[in-house]
Amino acid sequence: KDTDKIYAFYGMFNPCIFFDHYPAKVPGAIGFLVMEFCAVCFGIMLLLYHFSTHRAIRTLQTCVFVSASSFIEACVLNIFTTNLYPEETQPHRLLHEVNHVNASKLTDEDVKVILTHTSFYVAWLLANILMSLYVAKCFLMPTRGQRKIAWSIALGIG
Repeated sequence: KDTDKIYAFYGMFNPCIFFDHYPAKVPGAIGFLVMEFCAVCFGIMLLLYHFSTHRAIRTLQTCVFVSASSFIEACVLNIFTTNLYPEETQPHRLLHEVNHVNASKLTDEDVKVILTHTSFYVAWLLANILMSLYVAKCFLMPTRGQRKIAWSIALGIG
């Protein structure tokens, strides 16, 4: 924790500490790439599902949500391009060789890089939350026809 700039900036634990230092960047980036690929495939499948229902407005809404979400999913990979530790570019450098960091030692450039790094992650979180809410709205909220059927069954039983 005393070698992580994000920890020093925010003053609390951040999961980025596991991925920001040089050796972990490579598998972290590959993992994020696979996760983003799956998210984009899910968005395409969702779009194809709504396209097959022949409902133009729902398909258009889905297209907007999937496009925005996919754009942000692609941008989140920029987390790995913000070089928080330029001194770790040589493979022989180990995590414990990095200088100890505290918030008062952060330069303006460090703060700018940390905020850029964080903004990609926050945008990714918001995109996933909004996409989850949209999917829940699409599949958990009954349509008017389904409500009619439910009321008919309820009235028939009751």
